Amino acid sequence: MHRDLKVECCKPSCQDLRAQNRSMNDFAYRYNHIRPHEQLGQLTPGSVYVPSDHEYRERVSRPEYDSTMDVYQVCSNGAIRWGSKEWISVSQALKGKEVAIRQTGERQRALYYRHFCLGSFELADRVEEGRYYRLISPRDSPQRFLDRHQRSRKSS
Repeated sequence: MHRDLKVECCKPSCQDLRAQNRSMNDFAYRYNHIRPHEQLGQLTPGSVYVPSDHEYRERVSRPEYDSTMDVYQVCSNGAIRWGSKEWISVSQALKGKEVAIRQTGERQRALYYRHFCLGSFELADRVEEGRYYRLISPRDSPQRFLDRHQRSRKSS
């Protein structure tokens, strides 16, 4: 599809944006309603398209966390401030979103976005200014941490 689009619309490109837009729209119409596609049994995409039954919501509702969790907002750097001098790296994809931290052991914490556990971390022995904690997913946790995490879950 991209190769065909490039051949028909981009090499050479049109003289102005309005003409380029018209060219792209013409290509999209031909591609979806006139040209048959082998993968669709020589039908056109426009003839087999069915609108989704799912209702589109303009806004996604705010996440709800239970009262045992502490809620934080992810900063523009993709991290949340932990205490006054430390940070927890989360993801820049979640900047501006609310995440929550649940205590899972004496020094262990798990970080959640909605009902998904993004990972866990273990508190340091002492506070260091500017320290960043890196989340550990269950896939790459050391076995000792997993064992400790399982014991703390069984006892609670």
